[in-house]
Amino acid sequence: MLVDVGYVQTSKAPHGSRTRTWLTLADPGRRALDGHLAELRRIAAVAAAR
Repeated sequence: MLVDVGYVQTSKAPHGSRTRTWLTLADPGRRALDGHLAELRRIAAVAAAR
């Protein structure tokens, strides 16, 4: 789902008898995360000010 909207990128590589999968945050995902974190900080600041 996050890959489908371009928020993360995946890469896979063999590791012994298994396949290892890495997720990397893409630029749109970074912007979305930054926005969510900014809003959480704003909410926390409002709650702390009460």
